[in-house]
Amino acid sequence: DTFGTKFTPQIIVEWARLWTMIATSMSPAYAEDKSCPSASQLISQSLMRQKPRSFQLTLVEKTPQPGNCVRLRFDCSPPVPFKAGQYAKIRWTLPGDKDRTRFYSIASAPDPEEGKASNIELCIKEVHHGTVSPFICNEFSLSSSCELLLAA
Repeated sequence: DTFGTKFTPQIIVEWARLWTMIATSMSPAYAEDKSCPSASQLISQSLMRQKPRSFQLTLVEKTPQPGNCVRLRFDCSPPVPFKAGQYAKIRWTLPGDKDRTRFYSIASAPDPEEGKASNIELCIKEVHHGTVSPFICNEFSLSSSCELLLAA
């Protein structure tokens, strides 16, 4: 919370690696001390403390693309802060009220001034015998919604 939105999971990973490098170079005993956390333990602990920000997405356009793909354009309220190509976790509710999450790269760019957008786009390829992508490509319809989860 102290660092706000600038303290991303990527920064946590790099700080943990740097901390481990410094600790092990300053004290060979540190590397042998099993009570000291490893870099991967520090990363896991830090990432678990971060609560993702959640955004409701409503499908406003669905366009078939070559290669068994679809382009989905969503309205987001409030506007979503992101970077073009950023990895995002999407929670889908499948028939039978089964929630499934999948990770995608955001295929659209935010407003360059604000770093946010009220619309985002995803391109999704249908995976033969998949669980989620056939639902998205064939059944997910206009006005349907899903949830976007971004790291805090």
